[in-house]
Amino acid sequence: MKPSLAVLTNAYYAFYDLHRRAYHAYAAAHLPSEEAQIATSKLFETVASTWTSVVAERRPSAWAWQRFTQTVARRSGRTSTAVEDTHLLHHKLLLSIDQIATVTGDEPATVCARLAAARREQTLDRTFPAPVSVPAAPVSVPVPAREFAPVAVRDPLEDAIDAARQGLAGE
Repeated sequence: MKPSLAVLTNAYYAFYDLHRRAYHAYAAAHLPSEEAQIATSKLFETVASTWTSVVAERRPSAWAWQRFTQTVARRSGRTSTAVEDTHLLHHKLLLSIDQIATVTGDEPATVCARLAAARREQTLDRTFPAPVSVPAAPVSVPVPAREFAPVAVRDPLEDAIDAARQGLAGE
């Protein structure tokens, strides 16, 4: 059974409403205002034009996020790492772990691991402000206490996407 046009349309608008603000904020952190708006609009045009393929992806949010970060990197001239992106989303754009997982298509545990890696990198940057050679004795780097526990949360968009996938699988 093919998903109805109404189901696909509603799923797309749910995706758009859920992701647009975070995508634009991310782009605005890397690009001038007008460029950020263009990058965000272009991404959603791409998603809309290929929506039936996007919902057939295992993780539609991850598919869109990957293309979006590539577009922003191309426009800004700088590629950031997943750890840097996660740090930006959490500490500068003030998204929760669950919101970051929803926007990027990653598991909350992956988001937690990236935030921990960012904290470690910051600790190392403060400990070793200048490039250093290999120390004669091992260096002990303090690891901050865990501030949160990952929680499995179902993406609110998952039900609409699952319905669309079931319809596509029945073709």
